Amino acid sequence: MGTHYTCRSLVLFLVPAVCLIMVVLDPSGPAKLIRAIDNTTLFPSGNQNGRIHFSRDEVNSSACLDTKFMAPGSMPYILLVSSPGSGNTWVRHLIERVTGIYTGSVLDDKALYTGGFQGQLLPGKTGQVVIVKTHSLRDTEDEDVTGIVLLMRNPYDAMIAEYNRKFSHGNHTGLVPAEMFQSKDWKTFVSTYAAKWSKLNMGCLSTKSRVLLVYYEDLVNSLSNELERLINFLGLRLDNERLLCTLRNTEGNFHRPRRPLEFDPFTSNMKTIVNKFTKNVASLIEIQKQNPMKLYGRE
Repeated sequence: MGTHYTCRSLVLFLVPAVCLIMVVLDPSGPAKLIRAIDNTTLFPSGNQNGRIHFSRDEVNSSACLDTKFMAPGSMPYILLVSSPGSGNTWVRHLIERVTGIYTGSVLDDKALYTGGFQGQLLPGKTGQVVIVKTHSLRDTEDEDVTGIVLLMRNPYDAMIAEYNRKFSHGNHTGLVPAEMFQSKDWKTFVSTYAAKWSKLNMGCLSTKSRVLLVYYEDLVNSLSNELERLINFLGLRLDNERLLCTLRNTEGNFHRPRRPLEFDPFTSNMKTIVNKFTKNVASLIEIQKQNPMKLYGRE
């Protein structure tokens, strides 16, 4: 038997030429799918009795491949802000899949454009894309910004990812030799990155714009829930068929292969510096009553 989708058995409806899909009628809102535990299975909340199963083969895997630009000026100027290495490109892939609308960027990156991000070279403020990528706090101060999605990742993981990209000549899937994580360049990079990580996140959290804080780790562990939060924040209607298709097509073209290091690249002094900055950000998140920050510190 293949992998199955599972949904709560309350309401049934037909998606033309695709499959029978189960959704939940929530008295407090529109029908919605239950959170995904992984990329292929939807489980009901609470107990898991009375499941209805759908074969993975029954889900239309091309339902989320069509993407378009909207009419000029029709979309609000919303930013997707993160420190480099936090998974911004992956989240753009997911947003394009689930919404069917291209994303943009304040940065020119022809490699991303060639890899499928057609909004990459389009000026972000044309109002034709659903969200615009930036790594700059200054962009959040633009008076035309109507909202900010702040993507936060464990800085220890993010800086390893960014160091790999930066020192492999900007290759989004590149890896540097392991010994480079024992160099003077790495030591300087860690202290500089940690300070910038803190400044960017604290600056975004303190902005006057409405902010949706999204943790990279929550996207990995609870993708369906997080995509629904994103859709709601963007003011769009969730398309259940596109959601199922997105959950089957999560990877994208710019996923860096995992390569566990055989040693800890972070010295005790590095950890003291990084942990100090993470505690500052965690304190601000607590004051603002945002979703509590993950345990990003290391001993």
